[in-house]
Amino acid sequence: MGRKAKSQVQKVDYNAIAKQTEYKKLESDKKSSTRARIQAMKHLFIEFCEEQLNPPDWGHWLNSGFNFNTIKAFIRWYMNTHEIIQLAAAQTVVKYFIMFCREYRREEIDYILRKDVKLLVAGPIRVDYDLQTGRIEQPPYNIDDIMYTVYHLVAWCPVMFPTMRCIFQYNATRKMMASTTARPGTLIASGEYLIENDSLKWKDIKLFMVKDPELSGGKVLIARVRHRLNKGSRNEGAPSCFTYTERNDNLGLCIIKDILTFAFLDDAFDSEYIKCPRDERPATRSAGFKELETLYKYRKGAADKIKQLDEHSRNRIMGHRQGRTFAHYVSVTNDTQSLFMETPARTALLSLATHTSITRDPSAPQDLTDEQKKAMHSIPEVRELTEKREELQADILKIHGNLNFAKESCDP
Repeated sequence: MGRKAKSQVQKVDYNAIAKQTEYKKLESDKKSSTRARIQAMKHLFIEFCEEQLNPPDWGHWLNSGFNFNTIKAFIRWYMNTHEIIQLAAAQTVVKYFIMFCREYRREEIDYILRKDVKLLVAGPIRVDYDLQTGRIEQPPYNIDDIMYTVYHLVAWCPVMFPTMRCIFQYNATRKMMASTTARPGTLIASGEYLIENDSLKWKDIKLFMVKDPELSGGKVLIARVRHRLNKGSRNEGAPSCFTYTERNDNLGLCIIKDILTFAFLDDAFDSEYIKCPRDERPATRSAGFKELETLYKYRKGAADKIKQLDEHSRNRIMGHRQGRTFAHYVSVTNDTQSLFMETPARTALLSLATHTSITRDPSAPQDLTDEQKKAMHSIPEVRELTEKREELQADILKIHGNLNFAKESCDP
């Protein structure tokens, strides 16, 4: 569509707009976690004003009474009422308090004032409250630590939980964090996100039964878990999906077992046919695929094979203008679960989990039945081709005596 002609453009009284005395406050473009911190600072400042200042009107101290001494008094009150050990933690509190002041005063805080507050925290506040400036080293857990703590929590831990399920859910969360490097706030609602009541949910988990490529005739369960709540992009963009495989080598660390346990308790399966551990649903399509084929899947499959190339080559091949676009074409194919458990990577299962074949029903027909094979021989064209093949095979055996010898001599 072309642009509208000037005669069709609606006339606007710009003078009236400029003279308006009121305007609708626009929604903040800050992340939900940042807005939650700013709200928390508002409640703390109100509490501080009502308990410590006169007049106890927080609006007065945020406007006409706002100055360096007001900020200093609030910081010292906060340090006296909260256990702050690290200098970085105190600086973070001040950062969000300044953001709160800017948000509600609807103007930028003076640069000199912000600099003086920064020097206050780094100098007198750090000395008076003996704040640590170094980084606290946190030793990581390894597989032995996880196995010990899982057993201890179930068998010996004196800490009381409301239900046994709480214990197993706590253990499952720790195992998932160890297997995927997920932050706690990615799986459960942390203190900053309680007002949202969001966490890993059943809608983020897909469970598949597939044929085990490493065990002839065997079947194995695979779970694809979507991490929507990543830091800085909660419920935004393309979330990472991680794969969990069935671990028969150690059931205590098998997350698939935990998912199945909770799913049956919550009746979380989409299928109405799955109500107990022995329910199965027959294939609904001849090939067993759940989703219809689209040509774009071939492009994504090719993209997965060139991910090892440099960024410029990928952009050239894919026709992208910037490298970050390629991230939406590839999946997480590293077996982080096996890496943590210090066991060989299950490459074949991970490859299967990130391709369309994962939606294929493992009970779908893979070969002709004996009755179908017998019926094939009754077709005249098939009988004719079979007889011709037998004649050619007999001629080859007369000349070479063995089919392998014929291959080595390159006999066509």
